[in-house]
Amino acid sequence: MPYQKLYHKRQGEGDYLPRQWYLDDALELSWVKKVIIKASNKLPKDRARGFVISHGPNFMHDMNANYTIIVAEGMSREMERFVVIKELMHMYFGPDGGHAATGSAVALDNHFRKFFGNSATITASAHVQAEHEALWMALAVICPEHRRLELKEAVTNRDKGFEDVAALLHIPLHTAKALLSKQFESEISHIIK
Repeated sequence: MPYQKLYHKRQGEGDYLPRQWYLDDALELSWVKKVIIKASNKLPKDRARGFVISHGPNFMHDMNANYTIIVAEGMSREMERFVVIKELMHMYFGPDGGHAATGSAVALDNHFRKFFGNSATITASAHVQAEHEALWMALAVICPEHRRLELKEAVTNRDKGFEDVAALLHIPLHTAKALLSKQFESEISHIIK
């Protein structure tokens, strides 16, 4: 899987990389020709911070990109960067989105209804599972694993706080907490195999 290549490539880099680094890596995938990133004030950032659309060439107005990432306008730079990185992870599922692509407006609407109306009694759809997986994939490439472990130890020893980690890695506070959580290893272990 191309994601493992990205993950291993990220291990040799520094703590922080701009979103362009992640975009450049996605553009190396044979099925990704061009990615457009747009901010929209129509996307409610309290409900959906971003999504990716996969489309053919000339989708509209001679657009030559085959992916468009839409992010909610008005987010912090750290949040927007992380949302873009997370949406880029969907490209690593393969040219057809793997098991997780939503192929129509009706399917997308159903996905959003399940995602936002999800409860413990509902089995998550493939789309919801893909969102979950893309989130953890993005977290795993925010910084090298050895550095994540150092930061986790520093927070455990109270040498640093989660706020310090968030500032160092240019990510939102809740993202820093997830990165250093006990849940991280179990979530990412099957993805990087």
